[in-house]
Amino acid sequence: MEEKVLAYFSFLKKQHRIGKAYIFIGENLFPLSLKIAQLINCKESDYFCNRCKNCIEIQKRKSSDLYILKEEGYIKIDSIRQAQRFLNLKSISLEKKILIIDKAQDFLEVAQSAFLKTLEEPPSNSLIILLATRIDNFLPTLLSRCHKIFIPFYKKEENELFYLLLEDFCKKRSIIFENRKEAVEFFREWVVFLRDKIISKLVNNNSLLLTERDFDLNLLKDFDISRLIFLWEKSLKILKDLDNLNIMLASKLLEEELWRE
Repeated sequence: MEEKVLAYFSFLKKQHRIGKAYIFIGENLFPLSLKIAQLINCKESDYFCNRCKNCIEIQKRKSSDLYILKEEGYIKIDSIRQAQRFLNLKSISLEKKILIIDKAQDFLEVAQSAFLKTLEEPPSNSLIILLATRIDNFLPTLLSRCHKIFIPFYKKEENELFYLLLEDFCKKRSIIFENRKEAVEFFREWVVFLRDKIISKLVNNNSLLLTERDFDLNLLKDFDISRLIFLWEKSLKILKDLDNLNIMLASKLLEEELWRE
């Protein structure tokens, strides 16, 4: 999937159509964001060469035109103001200044509000990249100002317990969790499964799914994209509230929506 994203940005670069701000939704996306920064600023290739001054400085994170915002906790307004000051500076060596905000899902609402004007009218010589594991915490106005790219999350080893429980869902059998940890793991896997299902439906390509098991390819096949997104959002909310929610009630809430005619 990473190669497809880089190929897409290479195409945009050749067409001079790179946008001003992007939100990437997925896991462990920071290395990809650096490669995109290299690709956009590499003068030796339509891709990136890893040899020119721009590529090397970005790779080593030593470019004065690269600003990485990576907070330990929530992203606060003071951090955003520092990033804004960086964007307003004149570019020294790179064609486009790059601002990367990691763990952007931890944006405080007041910090998002302060950032809206920048996203609406970003400096012409800049690119803003937000990396997030989910989008439910973002203000709708912030999301509307960014191109959104979902990156499917692939695991090297499948969670067999998840697929056993998922098969029960397919056969309309109630799920019984042995403990809260098992419930949390299931809902985490379920949210990822739904996310990939939405992506595959958007592009009409089942090869983007986490697995090719027959039963899960048929699951949700009659759901339109609006209902899939609604189910994904509801599942995210259940996962978020799971620490304070009865696990049997969590299962029932999901079953009611999934099996609703």
